[in-house]
Amino acid sequence: MATLKDTAQHFGVSVQAMSDYVNKHLQDINSDGEHATIHRGKWFIDNIAIKRLEELRGFNDGTGLPLTNSPATIDDFRFIISNLQKEVEDLKQRVEILENEKEKAKSSWINRVFKT
Repeated sequence: MATLKDTAQHFGVSVQAMSDYVNKHLQDINSDGEHATIHRGKWFIDNIAIKRLEELRGFNDGTGLPLTNSPATIDDFRFIISNLQKEVEDLKQRVEILENEKEKAKSSWINRVFKT
């Protein structure tokens, strides 16, 4: 995966110009899956997206873009994974609370129905 900054540098354009271009051509880039995605305000762009952008821009020098050795990208993924793990734990707690509330409501209803 590459960041938007990495991709912009690869094409020799500003980050804003690259963002505008990716947004404009997102349907073409992601025609068969999510190859350019935004997660929590950050773009993540895979090899397929880079190749499609090169084709769209008529830019293919064969050198490619180093996508897996960027410490920032690895840190970004660690951050995303950590946040997703926290979200999963929060959701588990919310489900447990809702299940408890459901049981209380069910018990209350049963008590009301059968006390008469």
